[in-house]
Amino acid sequence: MQCSDSDPHGTDITGTTYNNMWESFLPSHSPDNICKVATYVRSNLAKQLLIQNHLTLPFSGPNCLVLDIVSDDEAIRLINFYQILP
Repeated sequence: MQCSDSDPHGTDITGTTYNNMWESFLPSHSPDNICKVATYVRSNLAKQLLIQNHLTLPFSGPNCLVLDIVSDDEAIRLINFYQILP
């Protein structure tokens, strides 16, 4: 939450933090959903790799992000999952 002198109770801010040294990836979500996960990759590294954000997987949504990160000789699937515990 962001606070200011004109609005001491804060102002809700949506979206990811911007820094030109990082690429941000978000899961599939509708405008009224709040994302619980995000993944950041350094920009210089992201330019050297193939990064595929799997937005159409059945479990992809505000709580789950799936990325395939591929280099010339390796591949990794990163699953970023937020679980709400009862």
